[in-house]
Amino acid sequence: MNTGEDPKEQRWVNVNDDGEEEIDETFGWMAVKILGGVSTRRPTLEIFDETITSLNRTRDDINTLK
Repeated sequence: MNTGEDPKEQRWVNVNDDGEEEIDETFGWMAVKILGGVSTRRPTLEIFDETITSLNRTRDDINTLK
């Protein structure tokens, strides 16, 4: 999650005894089953900026009431 990559879209690769890579299909199934409906991507900085601006306005409004 720290990479911003959605775990539901990741591919889990196992290396077998012969050194060949095999895609683990159960990882994808479990990721969809467990993380279905969960937002794992980070929002953009614009969304944070809007939220911070809104919270600052609310704080200022509260301070004017005191």
